[in-house]
Amino acid sequence: AKALGVDCDKCLAFEDALSGVRSARSANMHCIAIPDPRMEGDMLRAFKQTTPLIAKSLNELDLSSFGFHDRNGNPVSLN
Repeated sequence: AKALGVDCDKCLAFEDALSGVRSARSANMHCIAIPDPRMEGDMLRAFKQTTPLIAKSLNELDLSSFGFHDRNGNPVSLN
């Protein structure tokens, strides 16, 4: 965020590792966790405790639902 000149609370991180999710959250960034689909048990619970935003894959995300838009004000989607 600093290198881009953007406030951390205006950033959105995508993470597949719990350590990355924790780092993003501690930096006050929004974070979408995309854990390995084989993950279960304690590790999956740890993801859910760290961020409420969990996706099964990037394909299911519509970033406009999070209020993200491109420079022209159009909703952003990764599909």
